[in-house]
Amino acid sequence: MPRNRIVISEAYRSMQQELHGDPGYGVASRAYAPVIRDLLAEFGGRSVSDYGAGKQNLKLALTALGVAVDYRPYDPAFPEYGEPQPADLVCCIDVLEHVEPELLDNVLDELQDLVTAHGLFTVHTGPASKLLGDGRNAHLVQQPKSWWLPRFERRFEVVRVTEAPGGFVVLVRPRPNGARRRETTATAVPAPIPAPTRIAGQMDLQTLLSVLARYLAGTPTGARGLNLTAGGDPLKGWLNVGAVAVAEAEMIHNLAHGLSFLPPECMARIYSEALLEDLPQAAALRLLKDANAALVTGGVIRIALWGGANRSSASDVEPTAHHQPAPVPYDVESIGSLLQAAGFVDITSQAYGASNDPGLAGLERREPAASSLILEARKPAAG
Repeated sequence: MPRNRIVISEAYRSMQQELHGDPGYGVASRAYAPVIRDLLAEFGGRSVSDYGAGKQNLKLALTALGVAVDYRPYDPAFPEYGEPQPADLVCCIDVLEHVEPELLDNVLDELQDLVTAHGLFTVHTGPASKLLGDGRNAHLVQQPKSWWLPRFERRFEVVRVTEAPGGFVVLVRPRPNGARRRETTATAVPAPIPAPTRIAGQMDLQTLLSVLARYLAGTPTGARGLNLTAGGDPLKGWLNVGAVAVAEAEMIHNLAHGLSFLPPECMARIYSEALLEDLPQAAALRLLKDANAALVTGGVIRIALWGGANRSSASDVEPTAHHQPAPVPYDVESIGSLLQAAGFVDITSQAYGASNDPGLAGLERREPAASSLILEARKPAAG
């Protein structure tokens, strides 16, 4: 699409390119992948234009959900993506609040040109946890919903507005101002936008991503470890993720929902103790696939299971806030099959407290039992 608008200054483009060097920057779109999947199914969309795509985390999250879509990224910090393109659904997630205020109208006008069917935009209305190199808050536009909505309504027909952590989400379609747009407005109105997946459990999404960003920024890649816990003691120097807060500034998250908020290849090690046996098998596989994606090439996962070894069937009961299923019975063969299905190789049984990786030795906190299982597996190189 030919362009005649300036949507970013060269100085700000350089700042954004620098920020994108941080693996924890620009990951918010992953949480909206289930919403986008459902919207595409609702109105039969087959293509997505990701305006402000960053490192294409949305594409990774859609792929993890099994969504086959014609994905069209655009980001001024990544000129190799080319120019923005229209699509069945134009997404602009965690972008508009970052736009230079004097260029915001240009960006909104460009989005108006791109939206030929539907658009899904998110807006955070408060400050970000990050600062730009010149000391400004990374959210250059901090305005309430009442300020934003008239700007959308001048350019689009607003179909639905939904509250979201820290801001709101708006679904739009073209205004009925021409033959093409009259045809668009004759289509069925999609169902209300569901709230974005609360992958953070008791934490809102912004807090979850802020904790993640702080850890990634403060820990060298080779020293990063992810501890998936059902509520035990935290591991010092690791990012501890559990269903309950296990230490100050820990991430609180329902692990049955997977780890789709993590950027790819951000962790060197992952440890899980007394967790997988309390997840339905499908949820355990989803968690392991996300863990594989989050590990660097050659990274290792260590899994310690304390119950149900040497039995052969697995429960598919979904855990709830009031009921936890009985432990899922795993043996070496069944847990090994899950690890293999998740993309891991070099799957080995390990002795209590022992590991070929010094960073994974001595982590177990429960007393060993006859039914204990401890396995390690490695993420292979791509291809």
